Amino acid sequence: MKYLNFNRVLVLFALLMLFSLVFLLQANGIGAQTDYDLATQAALDSLSTTGSEVPLAYPEAPEEFFNPIAIQTAQSTSLINLDDFRNDGRFSGIDGSNVAVVVLDTGIDLNHPHFGSDLDFDNVSDRIVYHYDFADSDADASDVNGHGSNVTGIVASSDGTFTGMAPDADIIHLKVFTDAGGGNFSYVESALQWVVANAATYNVVSVNMSLGDTQNHSSAQALYGVSDEISALVGLGVTIVSSSGNDFYTHSSAQGVGYPAADSNSFSIGAVYDSNIGGFTYGSGAQNSSSGADVITPFSQRHSTLLTIFAPGAAITGAGPTGGITSMHGTSQAAPHIAGIVALMQELALQELGRKLTVAEVESLMVSTAVTINDGDDENDNVTNTNLDFPRVDMLAIGEAILAMAEPPPTVVSIDSNEDTGDGALNANESTNVDITQLHITFSEEMNDPSGHTDADDVTNPSNYMLVSDGNDDVMETAVCGATQGDDSSIAIDSVIFNSGTYSTTLNMNGGTPLVDDGYRLFACSSLVDTDDNQLDGNGDETDGDDFTLDFSIDKQAPNGNDISFDDFSDPNNTPALNTIDITFPEAMKYGGSNTATSLYSPQGGVTGEVDDAANYYLVRNGDNGVTDTPDCGGAQGDDQALTVDSVSYDPNSFTATLSINSGQQLANDHYHLIVCGTIEDSAGNNMGADFGVSFTVSMSYIYLPIVVR
Repeated sequence: MKYLNFNRVLVLFALLMLFSLVFLLQANGIGAQTDYDLATQAALDSLSTTGSEVPLAYPEAPEEFFNPIAIQTAQSTSLINLDDFRNDGRFSGIDGSNVAVVVLDTGIDLNHPHFGSDLDFDNVSDRIVYHYDFADSDADASDVNGHGSNVTGIVASSDGTFTGMAPDADIIHLKVFTDAGGGNFSYVESALQWVVANAATYNVVSVNMSLGDTQNHSSAQALYGVSDEISALVGLGVTIVSSSGNDFYTHSSAQGVGYPAADSNSFSIGAVYDSNIGGFTYGSGAQNSSSGADVITPFSQRHSTLLTIFAPGAAITGAGPTGGITSMHGTSQAAPHIAGIVALMQELALQELGRKLTVAEVESLMVSTAVTINDGDDENDNVTNTNLDFPRVDMLAIGEAILAMAEPPPTVVSIDSNEDTGDGALNANESTNVDITQLHITFSEEMNDPSGHTDADDVTNPSNYMLVSDGNDDVMETAVCGATQGDDSSIAIDSVIFNSGTYSTTLNMNGGTPLVDDGYRLFACSSLVDTDDNQLDGNGDETDGDDFTLDFSIDKQAPNGNDISFDDFSDPNNTPALNTIDITFPEAMKYGGSNTATSLYSPQGGVTGEVDDAANYYLVRNGDNGVTDTPDCGGAQGDDQALTVDSVSYDPNSFTATLSINSGQQLANDHYHLIVCGTIEDSAGNNMGADFGVSFTVSMSYIYLPIVVR
């Protein structure tokens, strides 16, 4: 008797399963192409297939006793300011066009009028761009339950009465429940793998999963083999939206959410009532005696950190499974509000920003602009309320926040002080000689100025500014707002006043005492924001979130002529080439018509005060009497003879002026007197005040030591 090789059987079985999986994936649109973009291919490569048989539940909350209510236009759009958004001209035409939303659910009424016309007569509404049944592995995602049609209608119905969040978005419905209502996470896994492969093709921006495991997780989870698909989709820029679950009463009011809502990469959505529609008793045992706008439903699972946001979820009327309408309660109905809103956000971002938002930006915008509701303030139910504050979505506020992102961030336009620094502005690296007790910063637009002057981003909060002196080493070591570095020291900003008409702040500082001679750096910190919450663009690169800095110095002391040094006239080697003279000043001097230039400039001629103006020097040759009769600038005296100072160049790095003299000819043997005129100014505008001269002698082979004349 021959026995089968067990290892060979295992190999054959594995190959058979592999071929079956490949066939299934290709039939579902996965692996049928090989030209994925790099991001999609990388996402597909990151996936593994688990095939979890853990059962699914679509978290519907059927009533035991249904209070009869008249079918009416859904109130939810009014509650979340979507009506105001649609009526605002700034958002005209934003309806989800050119993006797609995927719904994983019980199926969809493929030819429901809420999903558009059927111009190609294929019995599928034209806005349904793809559908597939992953539970039965066929290309018919028809709905016999009604849950999936209702959910999809909340996302994207184009009906004039029961209008979805994004009425022009493309619809993709992936059925993950059998007609009998059963399902498991392996169907979800296959469906999400299809989305990973096709998100770029269909421009998918969100996936709605109004389903779960009926559990109550109090920490983030990665379960049932779908976490890698969810993570891959977020990496592709697709927002995952999941209902938080309807079992708050069942789980004895313990905080938590179901899965996939508990996945760290999924939004978790809770449900509120959209209006006063009376009281209800639900199948789980949850009851409420009354309802109202923003009252949290008693069944809605919730958690202080795992729940992302609330949206209307009871009662929401929308598409039914056979062309009609249904009205349902549940976090299942809250989640598609968010999935559809994501489509609006991405269309608006593409229009205004030229790009889609990241998933992190979607969440930040949605939560930061939300209305705050409290669990316990107006709830009248049979569950234990948490008394926590939660966010509830506000579409108009989201839209305005995206518009604000499109505006350029605020910048600093100019700086001046309480005294005119010479040109009316305090420029970068300027040295000034005025008494400064205030600095004025003018911004490009109106800045955030709440009352109290203590908000972290308040333009009048002194902590949003720094003035630092460079210390004894004359080196500025503090580079960013925060603690001073090295031996730098901080100058007190006493108070700040903002003029909203001119966008200008006045910084009162140093207790009203004028700044002393030193080097300074002024900071306007990146924490400052405009009225649209855009952070300061301090360096002018059109991106926000960086400090503005300005270096300047105070120099109220005139340069001392005694500190001027000249060429070493005693060096006989200089004698043949004595047609230039170097003069080195003790500090930075005014030159070339600019206090801030960094390159050499030619003489400007006749500009008083500039170190490179030849008119500010005087060179005379003694006459026959051998005595210098010319004491200062203004003309040769006695029998002295004036020689030409042809031009002057200035090196701002070494503070050295080079005088070209005597038409380029070397000086003849004689006695000479060079005068530096007191009209020369330092870079702060302080002039020397008194002429300063030096006498020297040229001989055939040597030069006598100079005699300095004070």
